[in-house]
Formats: sequence, C-alpha cells, structure tokens
Amino acid sequence: MTETNHEKIVFKFYDEDINEQITESIWALKIGEYYKIDNIPFYAYHYAVDDIVETITEDGDLKVNKLITASGNSTIRILFDDTRELDRIKEELDQMDCDSEISRNNKLLALNIPKNVSYKKIREYLDFMENNGDLQYEEACISEYHQGEI
Repeated sequence: MTETNHEKIVFKFYDEDINEQITESIWALKIGEYYKIDNIPFYAYHYAVDDIVETITEDGDLKVNKLITASGNSTIRILFDDTRELDRIKEELDQMDCDSEISRNNKLLALNIPKNVSYKKIREYLDFMENNGDLQYEEACISEYHQGEI
C-alpha cells in the first residue's frame, strides 16, 4: 500500500447528550480504496489515529462509512475547567509518548495513545489528575491492545 493524497474525511453522528447531529472533519491519507486517519478525532467515538476506514460520498463529502482495520491506538478526550493546566498536562503526556491536539475554545485535548504505549500508566496518571480536579476524561476509543491492560 502506498500513501498518497491527504484529504478531509467526515464523521457524522448524533450526540444524545446535546440532542444534535455532529459533524467532524479530519485529515486522512488515501490508501488504495480506503483512508488512514491522520489526526486525532476530537468528537468521533470508536476511531483512532492510523485506523483504516471506508468512506462513501455524501453531499459532496467523504463520509466515514465503517472501520476496516483498527490500528491498535486509543483515543482519549480530556476536558479542562482551567486552560492554564492544559499546556502542562499536554507536555507531561507528550513525555509519556502520547500525541495530542488542543481545542482551546472548547478546553479540550484529544489524546492518541499508540498501541506500543502502556495504557495502564496513562490511565493511572489521568485518574490521579481527575481526582485532583485538574481535568475530566473520556475513553472515546480503547483498542483491544489497551483493553487487555485494564
């Protein structure tokens, strides 16, 4: 398989918490007839960086239709009440070999845990920080690799 074009792919889903249809577009690399997710989803559940997905064209967008191959990576969403802690915690997670992306407007950090990084260690850190009141986190996509550690 060869990686070629970077393109935006779209996740559309219904969020019951806010009673709204949500659309999130993320970058992906075209791999044959499929796409490999190339940045961390902020809102889509059950998907992670490097997952291979099938898309369909809907209203001119490449909409994610289904997962083809899971990467083994996991996605965590971290919500901050105080954005002053966001940069410090991002740096600490970076030092644990996890990539992340920040949405400062929403006080949100999307965290990618690579399959070769221990989720147990990351989860212990997040639990400690949550118990301290520094953040809240949600497991948006926990891979089979990481589920085995829980």
